[in-house]
Amino acid sequence: MRNLFLPILLLALASCSKSTAGLTIPARQQFVLGEYMASGYSASLTNTGSQLVTVAILEKNTRAIAQSLALAPGAAQSVFVAAGQKVVMTNAGQREAQILVVMNKGVEGMRLRSLDGSVPSESKQPIRDRIPPPASEWPAKPVDRFREAVEPGQCYLIGEGADRPYSAKVLARMGQIELRVIDDTTRRQLMGFGLGAGSRETVTVGPGAVLYLCNEGAENLRVNVRLSTPLSGRKVDVPVGESER
Repeated sequence: MRNLFLPILLLALASCSKSTAGLTIPARQQFVLGEYMASGYSASLTNTGSQLVTVAILEKNTRAIAQSLALAPGAAQSVFVAAGQKVVMTNAGQREAQILVVMNKGVEGMRLRSLDGSVPSESKQPIRDRIPPPASEWPAKPVDRFREAVEPGQCYLIGEGADRPYSAKVLARMGQIELRVIDDTTRRQLMGFGLGAGSRETVTVGPGAVLYLCNEGAENLRVNVRLSTPLSGRKVDVPVGESER
């Protein structure tokens, strides 16, 4: 199962061919980038924080290091990641680190892990392949802010019919929320990751796409959303049985 967990991520798709991610890497953790990419890509890395971050480009099959570098605070470096490779950014310090990553395309397979390679205990594996069904009815009055309780097995669906890009600032409260950007015509998932409790995320959604905020856990949670433009939204149920995939 592909893990796309991003607990503290500022993600904006600048265009169809470029994506930018502002990452916060907690103390003594690693951020893995491109774990499920089948093609090569380039990335510009800038250390915008106060902690040293080491960067390694690894061969996925052998784990051999193809390239390594130390990214000091304020430093920037461009790298090319070939097919069959992934990037591991390590924060071995005692404070969180911030890295700005600009990629020439959307990159699949992003997650945090502890220094020993295990998943941090506070995180939860999201379900990547589950795409909720479209909604059939929408509220008549669009709004630019939502504060909603989301029950287990339920999603909050935003933005059907939007004819221009919009941004959504999402705050997960009381539990992890799964964010999915879905093409509303083909039902293909364009982007997906998990947002841990207390974390904030800004995501840009292109025209013809909708945003799903799903509760795949066992407890009720709350989510706050602020939109750049008023849009309609409603709750939909996740199909029974898909949560077991």
